[in-house]
Amino acid sequence: MSVSGVLLLDKEGGLTSHGVVERVREILGQQRVGHTGTLDPMATGLLPLCLGRATRLSQFLTSSDKTYAGTIRFGTATDTHDREGKPMGPSREVRFTEAELRRAVAALTGPIIQVPPIFSAKKHGGVPLYRFARKNQEVPREPIRVTIHYLNILAVRQDEIDFEVKSSPGTYIRVLAHDLGQILGTGAHLHSLRRTACGEFQVSDAHSLKGLRQIVSEGALEQVLVPLERVPLGFGTVVANRQGILAVRNGRILGIREILPSRSCLLEGQCRVESEAGELLAIGRVLKPEGNEVPIVQPQIVFPPE
Repeated sequence: MSVSGVLLLDKEGGLTSHGVVERVREILGQQRVGHTGTLDPMATGLLPLCLGRATRLSQFLTSSDKTYAGTIRFGTATDTHDREGKPMGPSREVRFTEAELRRAVAALTGPIIQVPPIFSAKKHGGVPLYRFARKNQEVPREPIRVTIHYLNILAVRQDEIDFEVKSSPGTYIRVLAHDLGQILGTGAHLHSLRRTACGEFQVSDAHSLKGLRQIVSEGALEQVLVPLERVPLGFGTVVANRQGILAVRNGRILGIREILPSRSCLLEGQCRVESEAGELLAIGRVLKPEGNEVPIVQPQIVFPPE
């Protein structure tokens, strides 16, 4: 029997995110498992996994901000922008002042433009960039706009720094490391990376693969899952009455008679649709039809009863 909810996993180094999903499928004995945003094999840390019916929520979880801690090493830039790549030229002298470092960090904070690394799953003409990279083929890479909410330097050593960063989804932290080296004129690459948070989820609440095996063997899996009703999605809730529940189950629009306005957020935009008992019925959208001040709720993703 499959289970539903969000499992917080602490990924170990050396595994791809897809590899982690495959191991979890084997441990749980169910196929409906999906991750909410990849981590490079070198990286460790928080990897939220959606199980069962929760896989339908993954699109909303991938859009959350991410927080990381790591180390950037100066003196050498690599083709992958991390320690697993090949050096791009000889090592350079590492010499910069604290003021120069502060200015470089400031230049990489806030809305910035990144060029995706050639060794990445970003696609060109439907083909992942890393396939071109393996053939030493250069192809155009479309710049992307991301936001660095903060980039804090935690420690400075002779040729490396420890940092913490919070960024918008889709940010390449190894590109951030590479660009920092470019600005300082020393070259740099990402030496280590650990994801510590995804939205409201924290790595301190996550479990290792070994720990997951133990949890499953003890029959305690459901105790560690985040149930659908408690998955933070970042938008308001509309509470449906009995008539509303029937309407949702049939994919029909909910009018004011099918909801409880006193317990509902009726601001236009995405919403959760729940029963009075707190059961997640659907993800919908609050709409105000032109010429009508009374809002309606359009179900978009309906969760049938188990």
